[in-house]
Amino acid sequence: MIEFQHLTKRYARHRPAVDDLTCTVAEGRVTGLVGPNGAGKSTVLRTLLGLHRPTAGRALIRGRGYAELRAPQREVGAVLDAGARTAHPGRRVRDHLRWLARAGGLPASRVPAVLAAVDLDGERRAGALSLGMTARLALAAALLGDPAVLVLDEPSNGLDPAGAHWLRGTLRTLAAEGRTVLVSSHAMGELARTADHLLVIAGGRLRADAPVADLAPDGDPETLEAAFLRLTEAR
Repeated sequence: MIEFQHLTKRYARHRPAVDDLTCTVAEGRVTGLVGPNGAGKSTVLRTLLGLHRPTAGRALIRGRGYAELRAPQREVGAVLDAGARTAHPGRRVRDHLRWLARAGGLPASRVPAVLAAVDLDGERRAGALSLGMTARLALAAALLGDPAVLVLDEPSNGLDPAGAHWLRGTLRTLAAEGRTVLVSSHAMGELARTADHLLVIAGGRLRADAPVADLAPDGDPETLEAAFLRLTEAR
């Protein structure tokens, strides 16, 4: 479970990037953090992961701040830039994941499991991966510690329709295993097909905390898009 308790992040002389955010992200479902560009989504996730220090309030993962986790890679997996090429281009995918496992004190036996989970060939060179395959590698790295919590920032950016379809199914499977899955996006239509629950933010403030079915009872993505636009209008 993830908890935000009156979370506020203010940069010098600017309006708060995140303003008094209070909500809970439950396990066993995909929760979408959605808002227009500049709404504060990335700041929320980076503060949760200890990359930014909050001005006020707290962001907790299973009751603790990220810095207090005894074994962070075993408790939370994160993808902040799914399309970034972080592996050496000449290194095999399998070897890259083995290196990450060793650096994190994780068993090498996890490597075949995460490769299977993301349907990725471990013998391929990282430099030869498409954008979609690079996104799969990023998710594989996040899963190395078999974490109960997954945090993904705009994971579908740049994916083709087949890649986006694969990602939706994978995230739903991970949530069905009882994990807490928090996914940010500015694309309401994509989250309409993925998320069970939505946190809508704009201007750093929470505008809605509700199941997808409550925001669009008819299940129509256009209805959900209309609700999103209404909620995120300046006020």
